[in-house]
Amino acid sequence: MASSIIFRLLNQTIFMAFIAISSGLFFVPGAFASKMTTILAPHDAEYRLKMTERNTGSPLSGIDGKMSYFIDDTCDGWTVSQKFILNYFYNNLKTVSEEKHFTNWEAKDGSSFQFASKNFSNGIIEEALRGTAKKDKNNVGKAIFSAPKDLSYELTPKMVFPNQYVVNVLERAKKGEKFYNMIWFDGSDTEGPIEVNTFIGEKIVPSLPKDILNENIDTSLLGKGAWKIRLAFFPMNAEMSLPSHEMDVVLHDNGVVSSTIIHYKNFAITETLESLQNRKAPDC
Repeated sequence: MASSIIFRLLNQTIFMAFIAISSGLFFVPGAFASKMTTILAPHDAEYRLKMTERNTGSPLSGIDGKMSYFIDDTCDGWTVSQKFILNYFYNNLKTVSEEKHFTNWEAKDGSSFQFASKNFSNGIIEEALRGTAKKDKNNVGKAIFSAPKDLSYELTPKMVFPNQYVVNVLERAKKGEKFYNMIWFDGSDTEGPIEVNTFIGEKIVPSLPKDILNENIDTSLLGKGAWKIRLAFFPMNAEMSLPSHEMDVVLHDNGVVSSTIIHYKNFAITETLESLQNRKAPDC
């Protein structure tokens, strides 16, 4: 179903993680802790989602919704909370409303990750997930779900958690690197890790279109630079030469995302920033 695919992508992104995290340590294969130069700002953000492209083969006539996101620095890690509400309008006049709540805690040294989520369809809960992922000193480990039970995934050195991925991309962008390949685990569904190819484009001057600037957006959080990023997603449990979906992101040097377009085979969704506010970092 198109709606469940969209939910998976949204959790793997801004999210996933391209939304702000705080300063601290970042992951490198084979080690838990390494100094980083990237400083990321904890904050609240709200986005409006809307279908902006549609091919004739799409069963959907429209999509709209919103996403709220906040992240707090807990000194040794980050706590993230996301909420998605999406409405799907089909050509046969059917309408489906879906909602997802997702929370996680991620250790800054990359050693552990806790996650929980609930999915609702037309107000009725359809799925509840929760679990814990841990890595040892050799950077290998396991993700174990407590709901549903008897589900787990092995974690290799190439696999990272969401906030680690964001920082790694920014560190590479600042060095002028243009490509980054990694496998991502976020616990947002039962399908497990997903491979992501990241193409880092040109550095641009941070800005927002005048038509979306308002008193709810703290422009001081736009940072001093930004990059155009293209992501391609390849599910680990499927053999395919082409990505299942792709994404264009404007990623600021402090982790803030100001623009997103999600590309599917038959349609695209644009994510527009509507609110952006600072969250005070703790005195660690």
